[in-house]
Amino acid sequence: MLKARNRKLSMILVLAMLMTMFAGLGTASAATTTYSCLQVPYISTGTNVSSVDSTLGTLVIDWDTLTPAPVALGKPHKAILVLPDGLEFKGTTGAWTSVVTPSIAKSSIATTNLPASVDILSSKEVAIWVYNNTAAPALDTRMLVYFGDPTDPTATATKGVKVSSSAPAGEAKVKILNVNGLFPPGEVTIGTVVGSGAAQVSVLDTKTITEGGTTAIEFTVQEGTIGGVKTGTTKALTFKLPKGFEWSGASIQNLTNSANVGGLTFSYSNDNRTLELNRGSDSFPRSLFKITANVKVDETTASYGDVNVTVTGKNTVTPNSVLIGTFSDYGYEVVVEKEAVILSGRTGDDAAIEFTIKENVKGSLLNGRTVYMTLPDGVEWTTDTTPALTDFTPSTKDGTLNLTDYNIVKNKPNVVKATISNSDASKGKVKIEANIKVAANYTGDIDVEFSGSAGIDETVTVAEAIAPLTGKVDVVDVIIGSQDQKSADIVITENEAEALMSTVAAGDKAELYITLPAGASWAKLPAVTVDNGLDIGTPTRKENNNTSNNRLVIPIRAQSDEAANITISDVYLTLDRTVPEGDLKVSVGGAAIDSAKIDNRTTALSLVIAEVVTPAPGETVGSCEFKIGSNIYYAGGVAKVMDVAPYIKGDRTYVPMRYMGETLGAEVVWDEAARKVTLNKDEITVEFTIGSTTYTVNGEAKTADVAPEITNDRTMLPARFVAEAFGAVVGWDAGSQTVLIQK
Repeated sequence: MLKARNRKLSMILVLAMLMTMFAGLGTASAATTTYSCLQVPYISTGTNVSSVDSTLGTLVIDWDTLTPAPVALGKPHKAILVLPDGLEFKGTTGAWTSVVTPSIAKSSIATTNLPASVDILSSKEVAIWVYNNTAAPALDTRMLVYFGDPTDPTATATKGVKVSSSAPAGEAKVKILNVNGLFPPGEVTIGTVVGSGAAQVSVLDTKTITEGGTTAIEFTVQEGTIGGVKTGTTKALTFKLPKGFEWSGASIQNLTNSANVGGLTFSYSNDNRTLELNRGSDSFPRSLFKITANVKVDETTASYGDVNVTVTGKNTVTPNSVLIGTFSDYGYEVVVEKEAVILSGRTGDDAAIEFTIKENVKGSLLNGRTVYMTLPDGVEWTTDTTPALTDFTPSTKDGTLNLTDYNIVKNKPNVVKATISNSDASKGKVKIEANIKVAANYTGDIDVEFSGSAGIDETVTVAEAIAPLTGKVDVVDVIIGSQDQKSADIVITENEAEALMSTVAAGDKAELYITLPAGASWAKLPAVTVDNGLDIGTPTRKENNNTSNNRLVIPIRAQSDEAANITISDVYLTLDRTVPEGDLKVSVGGAAIDSAKIDNRTTALSLVIAEVVTPAPGETVGSCEFKIGSNIYYAGGVAKVMDVAPYIKGDRTYVPMRYMGETLGAEVVWDEAARKVTLNKDEITVEFTIGSTTYTVNGEAKTADVAPEITNDRTMLPARFVAEAFGAVVGWDAGSQTVLIQK
């Protein structure tokens, strides 16, 4: 409950307000009032707070719209301010009857005085009245409330606020109680009560601390109150270094008044790890001090890393630990802020990397020394002509460190040699921005390995290469030596949009190649469809590796909007006898997917599209035809390819052993040591020996009028004797020079 007092406090509260009015503003529909404090100082228990050097914070009251009521209406704006526990006004005599209003001089703002008054209600309570004796428009207004007297720094006994010795530590908040008008209830912190002196310690600049010599550290000590660094006290503040460090001399300066250091002196602990700040009986006003102290290192016990000083003493000190620097050995680090993600096969701006070389201590990297930067096999630095580099730039520097004379090592396109340039004036760093070339078949981490006389011996990952394409096929079997074999659809998918390029280097064509192995060809032009904005030209077949029609060429006219699919359907394949059994793979490449063009690494995708098999033993084709001089034969009406053609010798037709046996459904075995051919089918075994006219059928010797022979590394058998041994009928078409075999 508020209790009125008969005695008034004389000039203990100076009320000042600054009011500004902007031309053209109308009356706001709703006013907003905010409370704040210009400064929140430390205040000590058992002290008087009254003057500029020792005061509470200034309460600030802001109205975005304040319409003072005329006195005649009897409705001024009124509030009561209540001091927190432990704080009270110093005097109780006299009355305050006038207000000082600071003026504002600003060309675009009109100023006016806003009458106000103050009534002292108790040692902890004061009422504020704000009114106007003329009808005034709505105004933007600020009021400043001082707890002390800014016009009288002598701080007489009847002015200011007293802080009791029992005042609770922590924030001191004044309460604002609404009586009438635009003073909403609230509270504002106007000081921080501490049990004794208070000081705030900070470091002007952290340093790199190295072995040998000393490093100067600069502290500031800001007193929160008069005597924040307590007078008549030894070890008022102490600064303790971690193990392995010690102090080596210190000095102090009063930045508030350079003529007086406030009676501060230094002493040291026995091990010199603790710097002790002592203060005599000097009662100099609240001050800001700067302490310069030297640190030296015992490298046998000091630990590398951050060096923190513990701050204690007979004061309230913040913070209790301050970072003064980092203890570092001579050395370096290579930093990659962000690893790039690059599509395999890319170069130029599509394959850009960045890394930074940093010194831990100035002079760590010696001037004139060499550094080599090596990329993995399959990744190269970009060049126009060897060994000149392009797109390799020390883009930013800090300090004196730089790289100069950088060139690609001769015959090693993945190695750059550079020279360190360094004046040792300060520790430095240099950022490298470079474009590289990534082989079409390279995937995974891209590392740069550093070596050379500069002493950089490290490997860092600068990028990741990802495959531009994936593929999918439902694999089917195809037979060696067969033509026009139906195969499954092939689906090739971009791993991201625009993986296939429509714009390529001069002299190249934006084409995608799907290439079969030697001996295999596209029997006819398949159908090709695309999606997601990818636009293609007319596909064609071309010769590659001396095989006709074994490369499918797809022109890329416009890049995709989203990752696109290329579907190749209606696929028919022709295989000759040179195609090995096992996986039949296509290789996907071309300038549309490979701008890097690194030798022997131009396949962006290798995809199994079929399984190559031979006819199963015992398989009967029904009939077959072998034409003299042609490597095309027909089995069961299907055209197939041989790697050698039949011929006539001694009026007998000679046919390649393996093809003859397969058309009859027989298993063919060659014995190199005995130079003997064995054909097995069902319960029939036939044996022929090279150079001998004698052959056997299930062990029974028979005689032919010609002997088997080897021609062009192929075993050739007389067609009639082989066919008849397995019960086949052999015919001869003299007009077409064709052997006809009917099972």
